[in-house]
Amino acid sequence: MICVSVLPATVEEARRLRVEAAGAAGVVEVRLDRLRGGIPADFWHAGPGRLVVTNRRRDEGGCFTGTEEERIAPLIAAAEAGVDYVDVELRTPRALREALSAAVERGGKRTRLIISHHDLAGTPPAATLAGRYRACRDAGADVIKIVTRAETAADGLRVLSLIPRGRREGREVVAFAMGEAGRMSRVYGALLGSPLTYCRLDTAGPTAPGQFGVGEMTRLLAVLGEDEDG
Repeated sequence: MICVSVLPATVEEARRLRVEAAGAAGVVEVRLDRLRGGIPADFWHAGPGRLVVTNRRRDEGGCFTGTEEERIAPLIAAAEAGVDYVDVELRTPRALREALSAAVERGGKRTRLIISHHDLAGTPPAATLAGRYRACRDAGADVIKIVTRAETAADGLRVLSLIPRGRREGREVVAFAMGEAGRMSRVYGALLGSPLTYCRLDTAGPTAPGQFGVGEMTRLLAVLGEDEDG
């Protein structure tokens, strides 16, 4: 499914962008790492579309500046409220990841846990990628997300190989490479069976390097034989 990622600065902007994004795609990722002020309890279910909630670490491409406990607190609230997905980095302290898993349980297991790893330095060898895949899997991920930065198209192909590996094991895997060299890996990931492929709003800038606008991604997948629900 196409997932439109938004990076609001206020709750009011988050509500507006969520409505706009949901009108263009099946899933909306609301990035909390730039958000100022508290998040009201009614936010989680007050808008349309399926919701991914993320509060991205700075060393993985985000802009959150508080403590790890402060960063994970709204993810716990979202999981307790039963949003569709929460995304937490593998590098998050284990105790906080376990607290988030416990919140998923308290929320009636309505939330699927994405455990992610973002490598801003490049795309490591296949053996390293496989190790990260296993680490996310063993940490209890419902969805494994491995993202790297591409210097060449071959980097994108290397990280994409995790998707068929996951399918063989009955695992859902999101894998692609950021940057211009990895741009098409976002498209090929969807064709290989990734449950989510991330884009930006056509009216907004990217939240990560190499994102397509949602309109362009929709057209590309249609031409290549994949619709937005596949």
